[in-house]
Amino acid sequence: MLHSGLTKGDVMKKLLSCFLLIFVFACQSDKDAKAIKEAQRLIDSEKYTEAIGYLTRAIEESPKNADLYYERGRAHDGIEGNDSRAIDDFMTCIKINDKHREAYRMLHVTYSFRKEFDLADKYLKKTIENTKGEKEKAMTFSNAGHSFLLFGLGGQRPNKKIIEYLIQAMTLDAKEYESASKYAIIADCYLDMGEREKAKLFLQKALEIDDDVQLGIFSDASRFRFYKFKTEVLEGIETDKPKLIYAM
Repeated sequence: MLHSGLTKGDVMKKLLSCFLLIFVFACQSDKDAKAIKEAQRLIDSEKYTEAIGYLTRAIEESPKNADLYYERGRAHDGIEGNDSRAIDDFMTCIKINDKHREAYRMLHVTYSFRKEFDLADKYLKKTIENTKGEKEKAMTFSNAGHSFLLFGLGGQRPNKKIIEYLIQAMTLDAKEYESASKYAIIADCYLDMGEREKAKLFLQKALEIDDDVQLGIFSDASRFRFYKFKTEVLEGIETDKPKLIYAM
């Protein structure tokens, strides 16, 4: 008899119970990892419906696994018209794990696609909060600027946010992200807002890097406006070179 009043048999039973719990948990984690790997394979193969069914069964067995919801959200995101379901899964993911960077990133991308730029900006900030390293943050800001630019085509373009994100990217990692094309995009955003002097400052910076800088994913009207503005700036660039200021 032990001093606690427990027999050796009682202690062994408790130890065995603990061991079994640990073993079951380890097996469950391993099972979840295999489910996630298989789901990723299905998503990469664009078998989204199959992936959703597979992950739904996995979630029934492990309803507290944030990554399962994240992967199912990705699968829904691959199907046109399923963006609301994708958002639901990403939201469930971050309720379980409020540090899940990729879920925040996908919420940012999905809301950008829906042109809900205020919500997209909210989840970009959460993505940045959970991103380590300036290079990773710079890449995230750069991608965000280009996604807002892309999804803002044909509508109310969020120019101020595009400017903010691209400047953040270049500030955090100038070597990788400072480029004529980014300065040109910023210039066009200011031009679109009617702020010609600021547009001129950034266009001149772009021209210092590449005197043949062009706009990429823009409408014909935007490209024509930019080309006309660039011609005006080039004609006076030798006599008028104001200092570049990062103004937003």
